[in-house]
Amino acid sequence: MSRRENYVKPNIERVLDLLRAVKVLPDIDWSIGWTDLTEDTKEERVANAGKLAEINKALMGTGEIAFTGAEIREAAGYMEPIDGVLPEDE
Repeated sequence: MSRRENYVKPNIERVLDLLRAVKVLPDIDWSIGWTDLTEDTKEERVANAGKLAEINKALMGTGEIAFTGAEIREAAGYMEPIDGVLPEDE
């Protein structure tokens, strides 16, 4: 992530500035973005949620739970519905 921010991004911005200066690209604001390298993949998030569910399953006979359903859904990358509706990208 550090290399992206401190080396790659400034170089891309310089190339974009040059291309705008010679009128190859329109003179508009560009933004450079990419996914976070440290963020878990979808598969990793689901696997983590599965582990939380397994812990709850192991505790089932004790009458206790370690994680709520909302916590497990959050670990899987899902959010709670707002008024019963999830955002379109969910």
